Amino acid sequence: MEITEGRSYGPYVSVPDRLLRDRDLSIRAKGLYAVLAAMHAHGETVTARTVVDSSKEGTAAVRAAMTELEKGGWITRARERDGRGRVAGITWTLLASPDGRYTPPGGWS
Repeated sequence: MEITEGRSYGPYVSVPDRLLRDRDLSIRAKGLYAVLAAMHAHGETVTARTVVDSSKEGTAAVRAAMTELEKGGWITRARERDGRGRVAGITWTLLASPDGRYTPPGGWS
């Protein structure tokens, strides 16, 4: 898994206020978004295993939260294929808003 968005401000990570106020997301999904942003912003390699290992949550809980974020429009997923057409990896992109119309000043790079 590769995360392609997330912004760090020193020891802090920026998370969209709109995400935190999204009543359709669980606290677990909101927290996972913040963890993914922080891991990416601080240059950590992000895999499903590193996310699971960084918390008390199990694989099923992390996957459920990822699915929740994806269904809510807060992340997108692109499967990468090898020369034989098999899935070789997944790139997740954290979005600043589910409708894609808001980008914070300076972007999310």
